[in-house]
Amino acid sequence: AALAGSLCLRLGTLEITDSFIPFHGGENRSCRGAHVEDDDPSHYMVYGPDWVSSIEDCKLLCTSVSSCQGVDFSPAGCKLWTRALGIGATCLAYEPFRAVDGGDDRECRGQHAADLAVDYYTFHDAAAAPTLRSCQMLCADTADCKAVSFEDNAGCRVWTTAVEASVSKVGSACWRYEPFTNVDSGVDRSCRGAHIYDNSAAYYLSYSEVTSLEGCRAKCAGTKGCQGL
Repeated sequence: AALAGSLCLRLGTLEITDSFIPFHGGENRSCRGAHVEDDDPSHYMVYGPDWVSSIEDCKLLCTSVSSCQGVDFSPAGCKLWTRALGIGATCLAYEPFRAVDGGDDRECRGQHAADLAVDYYTFHDAAAAPTLRSCQMLCADTADCKAVSFEDNAGCRVWTTAVEASVSKVGSACWRYEPFTNVDSGVDRSCRGAHIYDNSAAYYLSYSEVTSLEGCRAKCAGTKGCQGL
């Protein structure tokens, strides 16, 4: 439903995701790899305009591919980049992960700093996840992934329990998975249920102490069963 000043986002990978970040301005840029001449076809997958006819469809396709790191869209079609991005049509980086308490030198926890149990996550050793990005890709491939906790040479924890806290640990990193998508463009929209009049107070929890969109996203990602905000 229309409501000026409101924003409606769905937690999941439906419709258009707002986790895309314009790279070097985004518009009239074409993505590259390690340098401006690095346009190796092995860096991306190409979908012609008969398959993908809009930037929104290109974004949606990216969210369905766990290795996708960005999109390059032009009248010639859509490129899903699976390598590091560069410059150059419309170039958008897809980053659905958000740092928890700064991310670096933090280790994930559940509802509070002492809340840690082995059934909260799946462990992958350093051979399976040698980098933070590979750990994040494992998360994107895991149903109900909520966050990742990664440590160099020590492995990766893919959390399927909500992460609401973290503790200090040098060399560790904690990132929450928040693939939010706009509902009906998001801005100036207020969420509803089955139809525009379906606004039962039983559908949601209200937090007056949360004063920013990022804080609201974090609250949703840290709340079991949250479907949107």
